[in-house]
Amino acid sequence: ALVFGTGEVKQRDMFRAGLVLNLVSIAVVALFAYYVIL
Repeated sequence: ALVFGTGEVKQRDMFRAGLVLNLVSIAVVALFAYYVIL
């Protein structure tokens, strides 16, 4: 939030980074659950 407030990071760039992080974390959690169940 602090970096965004300075105007250095555009909202679309932050959204794209968040989307990538969400997809990666979902994949990691899914793989982890898959291995734990099996």
